Amino acid sequence: MRTGDDGHVDRVRIGWRARCENGGTYKSRTLFAAPLDESSATAFEDTGNYTARPSGYVARIKVSIAGSWGAARDRWRGTFNARVRVVKQGKVVDTCRVKRLRWWAGPA
Repeated sequence: MRTGDDGHVDRVRIGWRARCENGGTYKSRTLFAAPLDESSATAFEDTGNYTARPSGYVARIKVSIAGSWGAARDRWRGTFNARVRVVKQGKVVDTCRVKRLRWWAGPA
């Protein structure tokens, strides 16, 4: 997580693992970069879509993140969500999800 000179969040990177309907997992990392949908010195939100191409497949990924500053604990905390549709040769072969993954980030 990184904040700009104004104290607003301008970059968040998160690694995650989603459970898939077929019993497997989908692992990825997502980078949220400025401009975020909402950003202040005490809270931020962002959503987005992107495509990945893991060996022979196409993964369509929809993600969202939200966070707020907790002064009492001197750290950011929030939730992350992801939905992945895995496609091969034009057919959906699996759907994977992360629901409300809780995260936190404190001073380095």
